[in-house]
Amino acid sequence: MLQENGILLLTVPAHPELWSYFDEVSHHCRRYQPCELKRKLVETGYDVIYITQYMTIIFPLMWIVRRLSALRRGGSRQQNGALKELAIQELRPVPIFNEVLAWLLDVEGRWLGCGHTLPLGTSLLAVGRKRR
Repeated sequence: MLQENGILLLTVPAHPELWSYFDEVSHHCRRYQPCELKRKLVETGYDVIYITQYMTIIFPLMWIVRRLSALRRGGSRQQNGALKELAIQELRPVPIFNEVLAWLLDVEGRWLGCGHTLPLGTSLLAVGRKRR
């Protein structure tokens, strides 16, 4: 339990349309829209200090990969082991590509660290203060 005036730092997956096997393997329950997360925080007793999307740079790539994966699977249900293998393949780093992404995400992190927000991303970051 968070004390009165305590600070909550929360990250959750964003955009329900990005839902995929990867969310299932990661044991996510849902993906949120920013307004939905903000509303839920307010309803549960938090003043939202800051909310933004992040991981903007990978949004287009994730959207494409999710669409192609759905087409390949053709709506068929796969066993959890097969889903885990798909997720592992998706996370396999490609050295140069991984270094470029790491650098871009570092730049994004610095931008967010200055209190700016981003209009798009694969995840949401929220900071809330527990109301008295």
